[in-house]
Amino acid sequence: MSARSLGFEDFEPRVGQSFTMRYADPAAADPADAGPADPGEAGEAAGVCEAVLTECARSSVPGASRSFNLLFRAGPDAPREQGTYLLSRQDFEPAPIFLVPVRTTPDGAEFHAVFNPIDGG
Repeated sequence: MSARSLGFEDFEPRVGQSFTMRYADPAAADPADAGPADPGEAGEAAGVCEAVLTECARSSVPGASRSFNLLFRAGPDAPREQGTYLLSRQDFEPAPIFLVPVRTTPDGAEFHAVFNPIDGG
């Protein structure tokens, strides 16, 4: 997994497509470990679910021309905690993305991500 900047153009063509969402499995975590688990660490027990990218929208905030937000819909097996999740698909290299659950639905949950790259930086 390489560190890379993600932009609107990485997600916009993938609206409606499914991503694999990996997360630390709290049932497999050592209770003595007080820190959050990294879902991308090798050997780490991880939960996996599918999440569909349902929205990719540019920010309407003046001066934030590169900012955008994403909305994902995941099934009933998805976790309900905010945190860093590893998202991937065959044509999208795994990337850690901070997701916040914003709504529980009858068939799962929706997660929101916000990207705020600083213009000129």
